[in-house]
Amino acid sequence: GLSSLDVDAYLDLCPMRVHGYNDAAARALTSFKALVPGTPNTLTNARLTNPAYKLAGGGFVMTPSDIALFGAAMIDAPSAKITAAERALLFTPIARNTNPPLGLGWRVDADAKGRARWHHAGSQEGGRASLVVYPDLRLSIAFASNVMTVPGDVLRPSADLADAFA
Repeated sequence: GLSSLDVDAYLDLCPMRVHGYNDAAARALTSFKALVPGTPNTLTNARLTNPAYKLAGGGFVMTPSDIALFGAAMIDAPSAKITAAERALLFTPIARNTNPPLGLGWRVDADAKGRARWHHAGSQEGGRASLVVYPDLRLSIAFASNVMTVPGDVLRPSADLADAFA
């Protein structure tokens, strides 16, 4: 049911696709321009990159609405797309010496108010996305930007939105 999910065929034209940009922080990570004195602190076009080498880690495109639907499908509910056993496999920390602990592809912790959350975020040149699931609130929050480093803290905006629904 994720109608926007597709492989990021970077040379194909995609209807409604936005262009990616880099700000000064992203340029410092990805561009020689950051080394040139006097480079203005403004947005620049992101380079065209081929994400095929990391299909599961950034090689797909999807709208934030569909990302949120994907997260909602993880929550224990009649409409859940996974079983309780699969949920336990995904969201039980297997790497506990990391901060936050890691489940199978998910960070598993609690926010500042003690609410359980499962989350994952990522970025690549010209974009960033985040998914935070609050299982006890039955809430899935997703957002994306077309700047690699925006927002810097991906969890605070989600916690603020969770406050509105709690």
